[in-house]
Amino acid sequence: MKIQTILALSVLAFCNSALHANEMENNKQCDLIANLTGDYYHHKQAGKSKQDVQQTMRPEFANEEFLRVVDLAINLAYTFPDDLSEDKVEQQVFQGCEQHQP
Repeated sequence: MKIQTILALSVLAFCNSALHANEMENNKQCDLIANLTGDYYHHKQAGKSKQDVQQTMRPEFANEEFLRVVDLAINLAYTFPDDLSEDKVEQQVFQGCEQHQP
């Protein structure tokens, strides 16, 4: 049930990200990574350890490529300082992703 809730929240965050809608339309992969990172960053701010998030928040039924994106998002979320907003984290991840896209 937790995993379904997390995935539903991720989809909602993806759809409701009007703040960066124009900027993010150009690169859906960066958008996905940024939104997932923001979601996992929220769990970090709530006091969950990286190991707990990796064990409980990782979707069970997903292809390898999506699981790599999830692992990347979790790792990124735990590299940011706690004093940033979730939106700021998403924005920085998106911008960094766009800069490193071929």
